[in-house]
Amino acid sequence: MQHFTRMFLLTVGILLAVTWWSTAKPILPLRSEISDEELSLADISSVRLTVDPLPKTLANAWGSSRDYAKLARRLITDADFTIADDDDLPELVSRVAIAESDGHPDTIAVYHVLALRQRVLVDRLARRLRVPTATISDVILVAPRGVKASLEQLIRRNVHMLKLVVQEATAAKGAP
Repeated sequence: MQHFTRMFLLTVGILLAVTWWSTAKPILPLRSEISDEELSLADISSVRLTVDPLPKTLANAWGSSRDYAKLARRLITDADFTIADDDDLPELVSRVAIAESDGHPDTIAVYHVLALRQRVLVDRLARRLRVPTATISDVILVAPRGVKASLEQLIRRNVHMLKLVVQEATAAKGAP
């Protein structure tokens, strides 16, 4: 029971820390009434992708940040998003964080974030700014030997959620 409590607190701590650290808020749940943040995702089909390097500890278990970037790129394009190098496109940032505990060397908490940043007009400033408009994230507890498969699963789930939210926003954009 004490092991479960420690892992639960570790997971909650990671979620709070990385959510604060991430570049976008709010986390977008699916619901019947669509928010302005969600509506801002309507019709997104192309993105500019930024893949942050893996944490060094994870890179050792994974292989390399380059392999992680290739995987992220493949999973995003498999979800029917086009990736292009165009500054006018929304920027999709893929980021990974981990937490380890000396008391639990057989468990790693792996946290993956997809953050979408877009150019928006801020009326008060009469300026177009690039701001975070969505964050989709997930965390998993895994044995070190299972990190690669688990991270792939996290990325796949987050990309799938992004695709669902974009589809929901696109369907709702014509509604009053």
